[in-house]
Amino acid sequence: MAACFNISLRRCRIPSGLSVVHSSRNTLIASGSQIHQLRFYASKTKQKNNGRESREPDVPRTKDGNKGRLSTADLVPGSKQVLEDASQAELEKVAAKIQSTITWFKKQLAEIQSRGSGRVTPAILDSVRVEAGTRGIVKLDQVSTVGVRDGTTLMINVFEDEMTKHVEKALYNSKIPNVIPQRQDARTIKIPMPKPTIDSRKEGFLAASKYAEEARTQVRKNIALGTKKGKFEKHSKELSEFQRLNDRFIQEIDKLLESSKKALNV
Repeated sequence: MAACFNISLRRCRIPSGLSVVHSSRNTLIASGSQIHQLRFYASKTKQKNNGRESREPDVPRTKDGNKGRLSTADLVPGSKQVLEDASQAELEKVAAKIQSTITWFKKQLAEIQSRGSGRVTPAILDSVRVEAGTRGIVKLDQVSTVGVRDGTTLMINVFEDEMTKHVEKALYNSKIPNVIPQRQDARTIKIPMPKPTIDSRKEGFLAASKYAEEARTQVRKNIALGTKKGKFEKHSKELSEFQRLNDRFIQEIDKLLESSKKALNV
């Protein structure tokens, strides 16, 4: 029986006495009462490249310089990626602005807690601003001294007689709870501070909650301005850092408010 290697049927010589029968996939060769089946396979030819040398596809290299798939060891975690100088500078600038908001919020809470605890200190009047004519608007301690008498009364001594009425007006306009000025003489103002009640402490916590929301709003506002200025891509390292900064300061505000609630015992 003839054998054919890597050739088509036309080139295969069939010995005499054998008949050829074709089917769809195979060729049958009949010899007498026996039928032999031959199956032909097309040889794989090399692809021509029109005379050009084949180029290896670009394959990423690992840290050791070898080609192949990148492993997880070759990837840089987001937390270790370094921000560009401009992005880092903007992040620090936003953080500084937010920190000033946190400082302001802490000061407001300190005043509220001082009043709520029954302690009378000059710090209660720190937010008072006085219109001082040509000098503009100034702090209370720039036109007077503030002291405490008997642990329950604030005493204000104004430096100049003509400034007393402006100080008195500023105290009323400050709208600080339980601050009702009483003029004693041309330069002296007395403010009796009553002991805090449960209702006054609740009012204090409501005020603290209001300040907390104002602080949160300022945090989000500064974060939004920073990200808008940077025009960062979605899911970028920069956006992740700004979001982390936002979450950190919001969490700090929440903790400060919770501490104030415990201090006021409400």
